Amino acid sequence: MYKIIFFLIFISLLSCKNDAEQQIHKTDPVLEKIAGKNYADLIEIPTKPNGMVDEEAMARIVFDSPEYLFDTIFSGDIINHTFEFRNEGKKDLYILETNTSCGCTVPSYSKEAIAPGARGEIQVSFNSKSKSGKQFRRISVITNSYPAEKVISFKGFVKQMKKD
Repeated sequence: MYKIIFFLIFISLLSCKNDAEQQIHKTDPVLEKIAGKNYADLIEIPTKPNGMVDEEAMARIVFDSPEYLFDTIFSGDIINHTFEFRNEGKKDLYILETNTSCGCTVPSYSKEAIAPGARGEIQVSFNSKSKSGKQFRRISVITNSYPAEKVISFKGFVKQMKKD
């Protein structure tokens, strides 16, 4: 009886190990689309001996000013702003993707690695055409740092132009 129980436990442990190994080697199509086929090299998450994320061993993006206040503009004006940042981590920093809250906000950035201690920038253009009133536009910046997402934003007021 004990031999059968031991055998069943042994078989279940082997099957769990195989499932775990398959998960490790399985690629994530979403991450592959965002960061390319070698995404595992970019997004490696180092851990401490206790299993917690070792934030000190990763890239770390720090924005000089994550919010830009553009005050008051007229509808149709285009605002351009450069968000500057630095990599305060210990690995190369990669911007993998940006997401905006509106099609009127367009970010652009370099796909090149930002070395530890180096600076980078994200240029953002906001088109206020057909907008009025208070405006708040957020841009999610997805990187290989921890946490992976940082948010930068535009804030201001758009007035309608006077009609003659």
